[in-house]
Amino acid sequence: MDFDMEQLSNLFDSIKFDEIFDNIFSRNMVNDIYETPLFDTPLFQTPIFNNLIDENPINQEPTNEDYMTNEPNEEEPISSDPMSTNTMYESVLSNAPLNFKLNIADGVLKNGAKILANPKRVTSLGGPNNGSSTIYVPTVKPGKYIMIFNYYNGLRRLKIDVNRTTSKIIYTMPSMHKGVFNIVVNLDKSLNEIIFYGDGLSPAPDLGDIMIFKSCADISEYTPEMKYDLSTLDFKLINDAKFNSLNFISGIGGINNGAILLNTNVNSIGLYNLTIDYLSGDEDTSLKISINDSPINTVFNFSKTNNWNLKSAKHFNTLITITSKSNIIKLYNDIGTATPNIGKISLALVDSNPITFKELTPITKPDPMVNPTPATQPTSTPEPAPISTPPLPTSNLYTPLIYEAVSGLLQNGARKELENKFIGWLGGPNDGSVNLNVKVSTSGNYTLSITYLSGDRDRPLKISVNNIDKKIIYNPPSTNSWKYSDAKTFTIAVDLNEGENTIKFHGDRINYGPLIGKISLSFNSSTTITSTASSHSTFTPQIGLEGSATINGDFITGINSVGKGVVTLLVDVPSNGIYDLGIHYVANTPDSKIKIAINNTSLPDYYIFEKTLTTNITDSKVKIIKVNLSKGKNYIVIY
Repeated sequence: MDFDMEQLSNLFDSIKFDEIFDNIFSRNMVNDIYETPLFDTPLFQTPIFNNLIDENPINQEPTNEDYMTNEPNEEEPISSDPMSTNTMYESVLSNAPLNFKLNIADGVLKNGAKILANPKRVTSLGGPNNGSSTIYVPTVKPGKYIMIFNYYNGLRRLKIDVNRTTSKIIYTMPSMHKGVFNIVVNLDKSLNEIIFYGDGLSPAPDLGDIMIFKSCADISEYTPEMKYDLSTLDFKLINDAKFNSLNFISGIGGINNGAILLNTNVNSIGLYNLTIDYLSGDEDTSLKISINDSPINTVFNFSKTNNWNLKSAKHFNTLITITSKSNIIKLYNDIGTATPNIGKISLALVDSNPITFKELTPITKPDPMVNPTPATQPTSTPEPAPISTPPLPTSNLYTPLIYEAVSGLLQNGARKELENKFIGWLGGPNDGSVNLNVKVSTSGNYTLSITYLSGDRDRPLKISVNNIDKKIIYNPPSTNSWKYSDAKTFTIAVDLNEGENTIKFHGDRINYGPLIGKISLSFNSSTTITSTASSHSTFTPQIGLEGSATINGDFITGINSVGKGVVTLLVDVPSNGIYDLGIHYVANTPDSKIKIAINNTSLPDYYIFEKTLTTNITDSKVKIIKVNLSKGKNYIVIY
C-alpha cells in the first residue's frame, strides 16, 4: 500500500488501540428543532432565518495592539425519486417574482446519493463518487435570488453549480449538526439547473428543504435610507450581559440568563437583514433571537473567530420578518451554552412585500438536453431498488429532554455546588458519582449534552449507561473560569432503551471531574450498531503493522514518517454511513498529527492530537474522527 508519506516531525508517541469504537451520533447538537420541516407555513407568519457568515474580517483596525481579552470568552434509505416525480412549487402572486420551495432530496440523484426520512433529506452527497442532487428552478424574471436551505452534519464541504457554471467556491457549513444556510445566486428567465455536490474527496452535508425567492432588494446591496444602526438606539442589558474592554457585549446566556433588549422602530414592516458584528475566539458559539417575545424557532450558529482581538471580528447575517413598526428584539441563549461577544448591530430592509408559497402539481421532466451532472463528477453508479418509506416519528420524539444533574442520586461524596445548580466532587479516590434516571419513548441512539464547568484544566469524566462501563474516560476542555457564564456544553452519543434508563456520571477513581449541571437528550436514530462495530468494540491491530509501528503494552508506538510506521485495522460495519472513529491516545508533544486512509483512499486532512498531561494510561484522551464506511469490511490505515 503506497501512501504519500509527508514529513511529520511531531507525531504522537503512542496511541491506545485496544479501545477503538464506531458509532453513529449527532455532533455538537443542542436540540433537534430542525427535525420538523422549517418551511411549512407562509413566510409572513413565521420569520425565516439562515446562518451566513462573512469570513472576511470586519474592515476595522484596532486603536492599539492590546485588544486581546480572556472574556468570552441511519435511518433506512427510501427510493431515489425519478425525475418525473420531481416536485416544485410556484408563487401564487401574479404580480410578483417567482417564489417557491421544495426538498433537495426530490431532485435528480446521481452517483450514490440517496434519500433519508425523518426528516426528509438527501445523503451521500460528495465523497469519492461525488454524489449529487440536481433541481430545476423555473423563473419568470432574471436576477439575483436568495436561496435558503437546511443542512445536516456541519463542518462539511459543499459545491453548488448554477446553469452548468462550475463553482469556484467551496462552502463549509457551520459546526452545528443541523442548521440553515443561505447564498445569493444569479438565475436566468428560464428553467435553471442547480446542482449540489461535494469536493470530490470528502462527504458533503445532507441537505433538506430549500426556499428560493427574489426580493425587491438584493440582500447585499442596501441604500442608506434602508439601514438602521441599532447600536445608537435604545437598548437594555439584562442580568450578566455587560460591555467589555473592546465595547463588545459579553455575558449573554449563562446561569443568570444575560440578554440584550433592542427597542427598534422601523418605517416599514417586512423582511429585514439583521447584521451582527461578533467575536468568538475559543470555539463555535450560538445565539437565540426573539421578536416581541416571539422566539424565532432556531439556534443561530456563529463560527469561531481567529482570537478575541478586535481585528478578528466577523459579520453574521440572518433574515428576519418584522410585522410591527415598534419592536423589541431580544438576543439571548440557554443556560450554560457558549455565546459570542456582540458588537455593532444593524438592520436593513430587504422586502416590504409579504411572500407566500403554494404547492402545485409536479412539473414535467426538463428538456433532455439539460445535463444535470457536474463536469467534475465521475461515472454514475447504479441506484438501489426502491423500498417503502418508514413512518414519521411522533411529534414529540425530537423534543429534547431536559434534566438537572442535581435531581439525581448522589453517592460517594458527590455534592451540590454553586447555589445547588451543579454537582461537584465527582470522581476522586472515592469515585463520587451522580445517577440520573431518564425515560425515553423510543429505543435508539441519542445525543447526550452536558453543561459543565472546569475552570483550571481538562478534568476526567466517565459516563455509564444502564450499568455498562465502556471504559472510556472523557476529558471535556477546560472552561475560562468557574463562573456560571463560562459554562460549556460537552456532547456524546449514547444508546438508550425504551422506557427507564440510568445514566451514571463519575470519575477515574484518581482525579476529580468537572462540575456538571443541565443535561439534555436529543433523539438521533432508531438504529443502533450491534454488529462487529458496536457502540464500543475492541480491535487488535494484528494486520498492517508496518515499518517502525510496534505494539508496546497497551499502546502502539512508532507511527511516523521517518520510520514509515503504519497501522492497518479491519472493521466490519452493518451499513453504509458516517461513523465516529474514537481513538484513545497519549501524547507527550503538542499538536501531534496523523493521516488516515479508508479503503485505499487517503483522507485530505491531518488530524491533530492535543498533548496529554502524562503518557500514563490514566491521562489518556479520546480523539473522535468522522469516517465514511461502506457496509461490510473496511480497511482503516493510520499513518
